Amino acid sequence: MLFADFIKRLMPIAQSAPEFRDHFPPASWKQLFDLGTEAGDGLLVFEVDDLLLAELGGGRVEDVVVPFVRALNQEFAGDRAPREEEPQAAARFEQDAPSAPRVAASPGPAASSESAVPVEPAAARAGEQTSQRPAAGAVPWAAAPSPETPSAMPAPSSEPVPAEPSWSFPEYDYSREDVDPVPNVEVSSVDGGTALRYSWPDPGDQELFRVVVSDHEPPFSPDDAADVGTSETALLRDATEPATAVRFVTVWGYEVLDHGARELGQPRKVAEGTYVQPVQEWTIEHDREAGMVFSSWRRPVYPSHVTGRVRVAKLPVGEPIGRHLRGQNWLRSSLQIPNSEQGFQDGALRPGETHTYVAGLEVQIEGRTLVSTPKHLQIVPEAEPDRIVDLQVESVTRDRQEQLRLTWTQRKGTQVQFCRSTTPARPEAVSRGRITAAQMADAGLPAEQLIRNIPSPTGEVSEDGRERWVLEGLDWPRGSAWDTLHLTPITRLNQDEVLIGAPTQLRRAGRIEEVRVVQRMNWQLVTFTWPGEALAVELRVGFPDSEPDLSTPAHAVVEKAAYERSGGFRLDHGLPPQGCRLFLNAVTHFQGRRISSEPTVAAVDPLWGYHYTVEWGVGSTGGGGNLLQRAAARRRKNVAQIEIDAVLGTVPEHEAPTFVLLHRPDRLPMHSGDGTRVTVFSERPDGQVPAQPHDGVPAPVSGRRELWFDEEDMGPGWYRLMVDARPAATVRVDERRTALERYALADPPLTQLDRRG
Repeated sequence: MLFADFIKRLMPIAQSAPEFRDHFPPASWKQLFDLGTEAGDGLLVFEVDDLLLAELGGGRVEDVVVPFVRALNQEFAGDRAPREEEPQAAARFEQDAPSAPRVAASPGPAASSESAVPVEPAAARAGEQTSQRPAAGAVPWAAAPSPETPSAMPAPSSEPVPAEPSWSFPEYDYSREDVDPVPNVEVSSVDGGTALRYSWPDPGDQELFRVVVSDHEPPFSPDDAADVGTSETALLRDATEPATAVRFVTVWGYEVLDHGARELGQPRKVAEGTYVQPVQEWTIEHDREAGMVFSSWRRPVYPSHVTGRVRVAKLPVGEPIGRHLRGQNWLRSSLQIPNSEQGFQDGALRPGETHTYVAGLEVQIEGRTLVSTPKHLQIVPEAEPDRIVDLQVESVTRDRQEQLRLTWTQRKGTQVQFCRSTTPARPEAVSRGRITAAQMADAGLPAEQLIRNIPSPTGEVSEDGRERWVLEGLDWPRGSAWDTLHLTPITRLNQDEVLIGAPTQLRRAGRIEEVRVVQRMNWQLVTFTWPGEALAVELRVGFPDSEPDLSTPAHAVVEKAAYERSGGFRLDHGLPPQGCRLFLNAVTHFQGRRISSEPTVAAVDPLWGYHYTVEWGVGSTGGGGNLLQRAAARRRKNVAQIEIDAVLGTVPEHEAPTFVLLHRPDRLPMHSGDGTRVTVFSERPDGQVPAQPHDGVPAPVSGRRELWFDEEDMGPGWYRLMVDARPAATVRVDERRTALERYALADPPLTQLDRRG
């Protein structure tokens, strides 16, 4: 028993008589608490000798210590009270009146209360006095000894004790003034909820107290209600059962004219109170199949002029209940749940955790609102095996590796694994859910496909108590075989059993691989390996320093059938000559969503294009003139002219290529080292001023450039103009801007290059 509970129950006893107040002040209550001997079930037993040794009671044994110990044991010791310390009045009462029957308590805490059979009001007629004995359910809590009655218990005797005469109550004539103001009767539940205890302030006039109750309306006179009993102290126990949910209690104090003759004078009202009965026969249970808590109680019956309702609260899970039950914090609207005045149902549960429900009656009586002592019941809903059904997956790409981020909710303590596979789990196993660990392979969930990444909680908890967990950095394996991925959550129930959750299927558009650009003067061919189950591939063209942007329109789209015919993208309008970047991404559709792969980037170098023509015998063949002029004319007859046009882009001057003219007598030259280089002139030889010879000349930055050469120097054969550059694979990185692949030179018709005769 807690000291605070002890004080609450001790206070009415310590203040019930002047001698108790004088010899047992509040300063001695802690010492009294320590003197009590625990007797189990929250009971304390007190001994007279212990109080005397502690020098309590001022040495007044018979008239102070003995009755005080008797009252303590009646309150705190129950049936463990020592027989030798029971008062004589109580012994006589036990012979005169049998103890009240007890009824079974409804499920609930010990603080709840119920009573026994109601007592009918005693008849009171005008001009008659009423004789009354204590009702079967009424027991005085502590009776102060009268001068004529020894306070000590007499020695046991085999002779029967004569019945004590009953008090004679006069007819109430309203002649005595009630106590003003009328104090309140404190009502508390005792004996496990089978009885009520009434206590009130003692006016100190040595009166006999008579307690009457009504379950319908406040009594206006002591003869207007049911008698509970009488007491010479300000305490009384009531074991009568209420007829309604509200009990009106009135205490009347009678003048004692002759104690021995049991003669009384007129009464006055010394206290009154209203008791609201807690909910009765309250039960609560969890329906596992429905996943709900169902509760019921006996429907309350209210007096005709009283309105009432049942208030039910659900306390926050995991919080201490004491701070909600103290005061009326449990009546906050945020904690209330609806009920039908006879029960409620609740489906917002956290399986495996303690749920606390509080219920009480709230009544309206003549403008006053009263609430009964709240009862609380607790229940732990049985947890179903935690099947994961809300798996969510996000895909991210880090360092060209696609990774998955998994999130889901689970109950606290659940162990979850995931199976990553290219094929789904068997539908019959998923439908069944619960299987043995040995059956996992047959269910399409082999042990080698269980991932070992460790998940972690995010700290988020939903209203139903489920925790959100996350697993990050799970690789999505490369290769077209994994373009469709299946993730299956598995709950470990124990060492031998698992529970299959709701599988999730993912699909991606495979990444574009092996991109190759075939450059031509006026068109390009972009080839690649077709990405798995993709429906189409998109191509976007950007500047050399740009980044991919899939929100922009595609430059070209090829579907699989067209790809199989052409081998890729044929770009007939050509790419920018100054170079560019190509962005290729695969496209597929899944569950109504368009899915794009991460773009593959291919850099395309600049391509400068040229075209040339050859004109033979551009010299004059006329026969006039002097000898020197005719000789010069014969020489010009063997001179050929080459015209070079820049037809694709404007090449930077420092990147302009060098052209060389090659000759082979047997076939067409194929590269810049295949044949004999022919001397060319950047100026037309006129026979008078010698022209400057060159082995090679730079290409024009733009526009046209003309060259001349003398075919007589080389004789018959094949002539061809070539770019004098090395392939990119054979030069340093810083020289690749002038590599052979950067230039395109279109030949004229072969008839212009063939001079074999």
